[in-house]
Amino acid sequence: MSRSLKKGPFIDPRLVEKVQKVIASGNKRQPIKTWSRACVITPEFVGLTFLVHNGKDFINVLIDENMVGHRLGEFASTVNLFAMVVRWPKIKNLPRQNQLPQQKQLLRLRRSN
Repeated sequence: MSRSLKKGPFIDPRLVEKVQKVIASGNKRQPIKTWSRACVITPEFVGLTFLVHNGKDFINVLIDENMVGHRLGEFASTVNLFAMVVRWPKIKNLPRQNQLPQQKQLLRLRRSN
């Protein structure tokens, strides 16, 4: 469910202060550390680097124009996806397909002798 238009987007005021300090200093590559995953990305955030907390670590997020309007938490996944590795037993001594004709020829030779 989206936020009411009357209220407007949620922007953390402490984060805006940090952004203004970084812009004033001129060092846009200095990462801004934040726990505010719900903060909406505004156009003044473009070009800045944020360290967004995912519950365990801080994930580097470089903001570009396509991210405006989304939330910071969308770009720092909280779940590590992994697939179960199923190891099938190896069946030994299976001939390869390119070896089959050669083996058939050997069998024919053996039978003929």
